Amino acid sequence: LYTFAIYQKNNIQVNKTEMKAVVVDKWQKYTDLEVKEIDIPVIKGNELLIKIKRAGCNFFDILQVSGKYQYKPPFPFIPGAEFSGVVVKIGNDITKYKVGDEVFGQSSFGYQGTFSEYIALPEHLCLVKPPKLSHTMASAFSMVYATSWAALRIRAGLQYPPTEESINNPKKILILAAAGGCGSAAVSISKACGAFVIGTAGSDKKCQVVKEIGADHVINYNTEKDLAKRVKELTDNKGVDIVIDMVGGAITSQAIRCLSWNGKLIVIGFASGAIPSVKLNYILLKNISVVGLHWGRYYVEEPNVVKQCWKELFEMVNKDLIKPLIYKEYYIDDISDALHAIQTRSSYGKVVLNLDNPNKIQSKL
Repeated sequence: LYTFAIYQKNNIQVNKTEMKAVVVDKWQKYTDLEVKEIDIPVIKGNELLIKIKRAGCNFFDILQVSGKYQYKPPFPFIPGAEFSGVVVKIGNDITKYKVGDEVFGQSSFGYQGTFSEYIALPEHLCLVKPPKLSHTMASAFSMVYATSWAALRIRAGLQYPPTEESINNPKKILILAAAGGCGSAAVSISKACGAFVIGTAGSDKKCQVVKEIGADHVINYNTEKDLAKRVKELTDNKGVDIVIDMVGGAITSQAIRCLSWNGKLIVIGFASGAIPSVKLNYILLKNISVVGLHWGRYYVEEPNVVKQCWKELFEMVNKDLIKPLIYKEYYIDDISDALHAIQTRSSYGKVVLNLDNPNKIQSKL
């Protein structure tokens, strides 16, 4: 079904009442996900109806559909968090947006997910898409770039724009899984802040990708036997000031040994599936700080930080300092293939669903 639309004052009329969506009605493997035809959502007064052009895929989508994520939505639900699209209808209470606006953002607890043709969301979960970002790039932007920005600017204390001191004496940063969505975002933001960046990745191809997006050095963790030794070789035997860890598991203990005196371990997540136990004696001996990050809570606890985040990220975009790294686009019928690329670590950067033509069966790339 192709959508034919005509612009009116408060809505774009769509000549159908159903949409394609990934629907989860029981906990299941990502390989068993199904696409169904369901009703297009009816908006409330404070909501926008958005025609989704692209939707970003994340590792936690795999966890959520199998019931292994900390937030378990009631059945049935539509997974997915990130999106970019066009406003096709607005509620009576909407003042910030108009029909035809290009927007991006992320859904939240209690709202429909983004693996669908349409979504109804309140305006505070949406942002105006910067002209320099395509829908593909914007759908890969809201979660990983905001998370990495908060890790580096707020929790690690990097300066933006970089000061003369931070340029002359740049912070040394080790970014684990630097070829992933969050990792690649962290590389770009770190460089925008004037830092010296060492990334890790699991193949020569991914190491090349990380180098191309700006890392000063990249370590293949599958071939390098002693991570701490190699990091110290690259830092005049001093180690790094900051480690960005979204992996967890056994690598965390190795990464801690890469830190210098007064170093900081910034914990973002546990993509390995294992929550590590840290030996506190090493934390004490090197005066190390272990710092957690829960970006979603900032929207409630510190909304001014959220405003600062998007102001700075949009400035970085406009200055061509950051640009989302895209692996491939898949059509919605290929959702299992898209998530498989993430699960098997064959992807780098972001995997994106193309919802412009949801009836295509084969992957675009």
